Amino acid sequence: MKTRICSTKAQNYRLNDFLHLHDKDFLLAAYTAVMKRNPALAEESSYLRKLRNGVSRERILERLAGSEEAINNGIVIRGLRFAVFLEKLKNIPVLGILIMCAHFICSSRRVFKKIRALENRLYRFETELKHGNKPMERHYHDLDNLIMSLPVSLRKITHDISEIKFQLGKRPHEKDTMQTSNGK
Repeated sequence: MKTRICSTKAQNYRLNDFLHLHDKDFLLAAYTAVMKRNPALAEESSYLRKLRNGVSRERILERLAGSEEAINNGIVIRGLRFAVFLEKLKNIPVLGILIMCAHFICSSRRVFKKIRALENRLYRFETELKHGNKPMERHYHDLDNLIMSLPVSLRKITHDISEIKFQLGKRPHEKDTMQTSNGK
């Protein structure tokens, strides 16, 4: 996958510029944009381990953007503070579950609409292929654009459902693993 970040200004990014990337692609893009360099081997290993253990990309970006190096670079990531604030609210026992449910309900309509559109385009694509038409080039770009817009929304809903299930199943004496894995 090609790692691409869209900067709206020289040092100004949007949170969504990063959220379509995952794992190493995300980490390299975040370091390139925020730190203006590639991560050192130890940094890459540490952050990849955190990502793979469930620490959110928002929390990783928060840590990078809050570093002295990023502050000196004048980096701003619009939407990051609010996303981290919501994530912190989700850790509050009852309020967190309500926030996750509200977020799930609000974002599910958009995701399901994209899924229906994708389903219809795939059907049309399959039908044209069966009839010997060669629509691939024409439809490939449409499908690619639609598919690229789905993962962020779909993964967010999947993550929210998992969080809701986890929060509902968590006993009151259990500590939040997200806070302990972040070292906060």
